[in-house]
Amino acid sequence: ELEQNVNSPRLHIEGAKLNAEGGFNTEFLQELKTPQATTLNQWAGNAFFFGGAHSVAIDQKGNLQAVGDSRRTGASIVVS
Repeated sequence: ELEQNVNSPRLHIEGAKLNAEGGFNTEFLQELKTPQATTLNQWAGNAFFFGGAHSVAIDQKGNLQAVGDSRRTGASIVVS
């Protein structure tokens, strides 16, 4: 689940522009437009623009999980 969340599409509002990575339904994005975000910029896929979210988690059994964000050529390794 951690890997799926890190690699899921992202949104970013900057000024009057709503930026969205590929993977969002166009109708859904149109509904998100507000008076503050009037322009929609839809990216083809995951993009460097949206930053990196390298992540670490501990599951319910106490096991470590790590995921490097592909937007930043991330990598992960768990050492025990």
